Amino acid sequence: KVQHILLSKDYLGYLLTGSRITDPSSATSSMLYDVSRQEWSSKLCSIANLEPDYLPEVLPSNAQIGTLLPVAAQQFGLQNGIPVINGSLDSTAETFCAKLTKPGDLAIRLASAGGVHLLLNQAQPHPKLITYPYPVPPIWLVQAGTNSCASAVQWIRKALNPSEDISYDQWDNLSSRSEEHTSASSHPSASRK
Repeated sequence: KVQHILLSKDYLGYLLTGSRITDPSSATSSMLYDVSRQEWSSKLCSIANLEPDYLPEVLPSNAQIGTLLPVAAQQFGLQNGIPVINGSLDSTAETFCAKLTKPGDLAIRLASAGGVHLLLNQAQPHPKLITYPYPVPPIWLVQAGTNSCASAVQWIRKALNPSEDISYDQWDNLSSRSEEHTSASSHPSASRK
């Protein structure tokens, strides 16, 4: 019988701390969260034949969800009691780590999946876009994406320079020399042939 439902990062948090916690962007990605009310939607849970009580508490991305349990500390060779922070959904975390901090900031992500990420000062849902609360409230992330970006990156590399095969390391090196406030990189999970 189902007792609890956790998303992948939240299950790791549970194993590390014993706490069942998620963040607003991950909760939103479940499609069971009512963002306007900042609570699990009993209506959506009912449609999925789930009880809202199965789902984790929702806390901000920067909230401490607990401390490292002794068994986890021993397994990783760390001290007991190290604070563990909630974190965020992969897309919002990647965008945050690309140093996007204010509405109007934009990033183009080229990896195994790709996307255009734009920060807004309020949610503007669109049926063809994905919208998440950003780790820095009250900002929102809206993204358009594809799940087959690595093949597109390979195609553009060959189209621009068919006589020379540029490695992903060279691609990253070129992007690191781009102007400030621009960012391009290939993600480590990008397909490499």
